[in-house]
Order: sequence, then C-alpha cells, then structure tokens
Amino acid sequence: MSLEGAIDRLRLAEADWTEALDAHIYAEPNPDFVNRLREFADASDRQREAFEYAAGERLAWNPLPHDPEGRPAPYELSPDSGRVGPPELWDRFDRAWASWDRALEGTSIPEIARWFAELAAITREVADAVQLERTGTNRLKAPRSESA
Repeated sequence: MSLEGAIDRLRLAEADWTEALDAHIYAEPNPDFVNRLREFADASDRQREAFEYAAGERLAWNPLPHDPEGRPAPYELSPDSGRVGPPELWDRFDRAWASWDRALEGTSIPEIARWFAELAAITREVADAVQLERTGTNRLKAPRSESA
C-alpha cells in the first residue's frame, strides 16, 4: 500500500464514475438502460474500493461545500425522469444518493466508501428488476475484464 497508489486509485475510480454519470446525463430512453445501470454500479464499486484503499492509507478528505439543494443525480436516474422499475427500489436509491451526497460534505473516507457500496448494491437491484420487467429474465451481464 502507498499514498501514491491510493491517489492513483482515486483518480482512476473518479474517471470511471464520471463516465458512468455522463452516460445517464446524455442517455436517450432505450433498451441499453440496464447496461448503463450496471456500469453505474460497477463504477460505484470502483469508487468504494478506491476510498477504502485511501482510508487504509489514512488519506484525508477535504469536504465538499454544503449544497442546500443537494447534488442531483443525473437526469435519467432522477425522480423526474419517469424511471422504470420498482418505486421502492428507486426510493432506496434516492435515499442512498442523498446520504452519499451528505457524506461528501463530511471528512470520513470510510463513510463515503460505505455509501458508494450502497449505491452499487441498490443500482444492481434496480438493474435486475428492470431487466426482469422487460425480458422476463434476470441474467447478469458478464463482468468486464480488467483489460477492457
């Protein structure tokens, strides 16, 4: 473990996270929604891993400024978008997003990692439910290889 390694992991995970968020910002409603959800969950997991590593290296977190309105989820993931899937799962997603947002305003790296983990888990549940709703199957997408 190293401080430099922790910073590198955070940078790489942030790039994946930004790419996953952008996919939901500019998305058109289409069957690829489930894959975008899975990519979001994977990016959330990579963030969790990077923040856990950073916590092990005792890295400090500079809290983000408080935003009274919160940092909104990308439109496709927001309540106003007409999201498909079980409302109770989306309610859990919204609560996790709000908690993640609040964690960014604090100084606890493990707390941020915890909420990235929750976002990953609930987003996978939503993806499975949407896939089941659309196709009648609940098969998982093959995991991405590290070299892809």
